[in-house]
Amino acid sequence: MRMGGSGKCGLPVILSGPQNQVGYWGGTVTFQTRISTNAVPVSYQWNFNGTPVASATNASLVLTNLGFSSGGNYSVVVSDIVGSVTSSPALLLVNPAGTSISFTPTLTITGTVGKSIGIQYTTNLNDTNAWTTLTNFTLTQPVQLWFDTTVNASSGNYARRFYRVVAIP
Repeated sequence: MRMGGSGKCGLPVILSGPQNQVGYWGGTVTFQTRISTNAVPVSYQWNFNGTPVASATNASLVLTNLGFSSGGNYSVVVSDIVGSVTSSPALLLVNPAGTSISFTPTLTITGTVGKSIGIQYTTNLNDTNAWTTLTNFTLTQPVQLWFDTTVNASSGNYARRFYRVVAIP
């Protein structure tokens, strides 16, 4: 038995327990815990919905190739020679895929593979010198999509933009 600075042994203390997570079907998540104890040895046992997970006896629990049945509550029991403590449960939600919706302008560019182009915008068609270059790139396919990620119309703070494509010699 190893004694700490206070000279007393006690139950392990969970300094940080597993946190709620969202995982994706076929993906990987990791649950972790950090503990403090003055007694050794220390052991870990991870539980899924209150049932021990086979061979899950480390401070971290890595779940790979997630299935929808992997979703639920995960907790860890930490034990030393004095006793054991159980973490609060962490909820794992497993989704088929992640999605997000934003309203960004999308340009469909049709051209010759290997040609370099520039994409420019202006907010004022009356000022012929007001065009701003957003990007330059080389076409890698005959029809290519380009997204203006500098604008998100769902934020409500955007100016009307006009776009043009220019040749880059």
